Amino acid sequence: MSNAGEQSGGRGREGASGGSSLSASPLPPLPQHGSTTSMMSTSKKVKKVVVLKEKWDKVVAELSLLRQSKDSFDGNMQKMQLYLNSVLKINKDAKEALVEKFATRERHAVMFEHFFALKVMQQKRRDKEKQAEKWRKRRLAECVFLHWREAVSAGKERGVMEKWKGELEQLRGELSELKASAQSLPSTFTPFQEEVEVVARVEREKKGKDRRKQGESTAKLRSLLTPLKSEVGELRSGLAQISEEVKEAFDMTERGFLSLYVHAKDSGFDLPRLSEKKVADEEINDLLQKENAYLRTTVDNLKKLLRDHDRLKYELEKRKEEKEEMEKEGEDEKARHEVKVKKLEKEIARLQLYENEVKKWKSRYSSNIGGGGGGGGGGGGG
Repeated sequence: MSNAGEQSGGRGREGASGGSSLSASPLPPLPQHGSTTSMMSTSKKVKKVVVLKEKWDKVVAELSLLRQSKDSFDGNMQKMQLYLNSVLKINKDAKEALVEKFATRERHAVMFEHFFALKVMQQKRRDKEKQAEKWRKRRLAECVFLHWREAVSAGKERGVMEKWKGELEQLRGELSELKASAQSLPSTFTPFQEEVEVVARVEREKKGKDRRKQGESTAKLRSLLTPLKSEVGELRSGLAQISEEVKEAFDMTERGFLSLYVHAKDSGFDLPRLSEKKVADEEINDLLQKENAYLRTTVDNLKKLLRDHDRLKYELEKRKEEKEEMEKEGEDEKARHEVKVKKLEKEIARLQLYENEVKKWKSRYSSNIGGGGGGGGGGGGG
């Protein structure tokens, strides 16, 4: 290709130089037909036409190659444009996402600031409420001390203390009664051991006679006794716990009032607040009412436990009666069995008598048959 291009370029240069020389020189005379010069010029022209044709073909081929390269270049340019458009779109989306992200972060920061400010306000409000409650309790304590101080100075505390002592003595009396009833529980519930011993003795006596029936009755008795034992244990523990709670409540009440009295007597509060004194009186009365209600409920619970104890005692007696009935039924069954045994013994004796009678008749019959045969033999001989 390069050699052909150089040759065509050389020929073109030669043609161009020849053309310039022809244009500079005068035109030669036209050749005549049939002469040798005309034939030579014709062959030269044919050669030039052939060379031009080859050049034209080469130019057309180069043009087709250029068109193909241009088409491929246009295709590559379109692909590059599409790629650039996609890159620009991606960059735009990323920019929008980044802007949205920063906007969201800013919104979150504002929300967090508002939330933090709200939390701070709530905490401040709670602190104020706690402080107000603290000061209210302190004022209440001051009012209580003032009330007791005035009561001591006026001589009113003696009646109040006597009243409280009377209530305490009354409640202590009820508590002592309940303790006495609780102490009587072990002596009341002693039949448990006796019943267990009775069951063991019955089991030892009847062992080997009717084991299956006796085992069922023993299991039934034990199943009846086990819940009663557990209930009695729970009752005793409940009574002990309630008595301890009542005692602790009495001690706390007495200690609280005595310490309040001593502190009010020793402290010098000069705070003449009549409205707060009235409020303190009302709150003291409420506390006394609550304490009395608690003690009353404790006493009611103890009474309820005693009622449950009586109910359990009644059920225990009822089950003892059922056990006695079962033992009585066992004795009746034993008597019936003995009657049957006696009847069978009589029947056996009667059968033995009958058998002896049969044997006697058999022996008699066999002896009679033997004697008759002997007589027959004697007759034949004569």
